[in-house]
Amino acid sequence: MKSMTGFGQGQAVASGVSVQVEMSSVNRKNLDVHFSLPRGMSALESRCQKLISETCVRGRVQAKVLVESVGETETPVSLNETQAREWLTKLNAFAEAEGLSPVKNVMDVLRFPRVFTEAEADKDEQPDVWPTLETALRAALTELAEMRKVEGAHLQKVLLELCGELEALLEEILPLLPEARAELSERIKQAVTGLGDLSPEMQNRVLQEIALQAERSDVQEEVDRLAGHLQQMREKLGQTEPVGRALDFICQELARELNTLSVKASRSDINRLALAGKETVEKIREQVQNVE
Repeated sequence: MKSMTGFGQGQAVASGVSVQVEMSSVNRKNLDVHFSLPRGMSALESRCQKLISETCVRGRVQAKVLVESVGETETPVSLNETQAREWLTKLNAFAEAEGLSPVKNVMDVLRFPRVFTEAEADKDEQPDVWPTLETALRAALTELAEMRKVEGAHLQKVLLELCGELEALLEEILPLLPEARAELSERIKQAVTGLGDLSPEMQNRVLQEIALQAERSDVQEEVDRLAGHLQQMREKLGQTEPVGRALDFICQELARELNTLSVKASRSDINRLALAGKETVEKIREQVQNVE
């Protein structure tokens, strides 16, 4: 079992290029990937997302990619003489008109915008960044997956403990059920005793209502289903594939059965235990939200 929370870093250097990748993930119902790639590398985003989807099934994953050149690299620079002359002519004309000193220092010319330009590198000479990026990305994913696995083991332990708490509550409820049935049977007998003064039609209606109330007050079925759901949860917690959605569904079923039990319970002690169970299920649900 894995958590959806984690962090990973990866770095690779090849062909004069250094690539660093930082990744983090948090809980989300579906897989939601966000990339921050350097300008000109957006075409590689689909490849990156495909790699991430092979490791992560759910969660919001954010990745930041930094690409730098390494080694001795020289970028050709050229002087735009036409641009420099145009700036010089205009500024000297303005200076003369305003009674200011003309431009006389070449260092002042260097401050003019767009005087120097860097030559664009030949596309055929640019290195293929993808192999290096893939290596760095896989390294970050490995670290991220390991952290998610460690966090998942912690969540598994917590959830098993909470399952144990809920099972203990059911063990307290089970001995109370026969007593609850006996009390209900006694109330029915007392109610039937007083039916002699009623008409046959009214007696039949009262008996039907008593039978209906008796059925509604029996919570054995809810207790049995709760035990079954807890067994399913334990089985899911022992699996290695993503189980977050399944656990979330089981939580909903546990809450539904406990809600029904608390409404139907004819004894205050059973009702109290059912309410305590609902609090435990809520704790389980909070932890399940982080399970992949």
